[in-house]
Amino acid sequence: MPVIEGSWFESIVDRNRTSQIIHVEAEAGALQDGIDKAVDDNGDIIVVAPGSHNETAQVDFNKQGITVVAAKLGFAPDVQGERFMVNAAASLDTGSVAKITKTCRIIGLGFASRDLTAENLLIDSEEAGGFSAGFCELIGCRFPTWYGAVDVGVRCLGGQENAIRRCSFDGLFGGFGTGGIEVADSGSITAGGLRVEECWFSGIGAKHAIVHEAASTPLSVLYKGNYLAPGFLGNEGKFLDNNNVASTGLVADNWVAPNADKAAAFENLTNSELAFAGNHYEE
Repeated sequence: MPVIEGSWFESIVDRNRTSQIIHVEAEAGALQDGIDKAVDDNGDIIVVAPGSHNETAQVDFNKQGITVVAAKLGFAPDVQGERFMVNAAASLDTGSVAKITKTCRIIGLGFASRDLTAENLLIDSEEAGGFSAGFCELIGCRFPTWYGAVDVGVRCLGGQENAIRRCSFDGLFGGFGTGGIEVADSGSITAGGLRVEECWFSGIGAKHAIVHEAASTPLSVLYKGNYLAPGFLGNEGKFLDNNNVASTGLVADNWVAPNADKAAAFENLTNSELAFAGNHYEE
C-alpha cells in the first residue's frame, strides 16, 4: 500500500510512491516477518500493534531506510514503549532481543532482553560492515531492566552519526551492569557523531547513563538536554564515564542531579577534549 498523500506518515518517511505500509501484530516472529517484507531503500513503514511481542529469536532490523513505528501515538511519547514491547521470550536467553544492522528509524518501541551480559538493543556495525548500521534514529523508545541488571540499554558498536532522542532508560530492578548507553568502536569504524538528546535515565545504580568503552574513540558527540534521576528503587548513578579515552564533542544542558558537581557527574576525563556547558547539578 503506498503512503497516502496528506497523511501523518508523510512527516516521517520519504515521499517514495512505491513505499509500503506493513502492519504487524503482537505475536512471536511477526515483527521480523514485517521487516523481511520490506524493501531496501524504499521508504517502507512497519506499523507495530500494541502489546508484548514475545520474541523467540533475535529481531534483526536489516532493511535499509525503513521506519518502524508504534501504531497508537496517543500514549505519552517518551514512555509509549511500555505498551509496544519487543520482549525476549523465556527461550531467548542469550544475546540481545534485537539488533540493527542497516540504517533505519524506530519510533515508540520498547526493548527488553533476558541475557544480563548483553544489551536490550545492539546497533551493530561490526556484523554489518562499515557504515551500514550508522545514521539510525531512535525516538521515544524505552529500555527497561525487566529481568535484572541487563548490561546495557543500547550498545552502539561502531555505527556513525546515530541519534537517540527522547528515549527512556529505566533501571527498574538492579540498575544496569555497565550503563544506559555504551559507545564502542568496531574495527576501523569509530563510534563518532552520536547524538543523545532529551533522554531520561532513571535508576542507573552505581553506573553511568553513558559509557565510552575503554578502547573507543567517540568523536564529535552531542549529549544535550538529558535527565538523570533516582529510579524505582532510589538508585541514582552518574552521567558519563569517559574511561580516559580521546573523545571530542559537546556535553551541554544536562540535568544531572543528584550529582553535586562536574567532577561527580562526569568521570575519567583524561585525554578527553569534550566541551562542557550549562549542565545542572544538585541544589
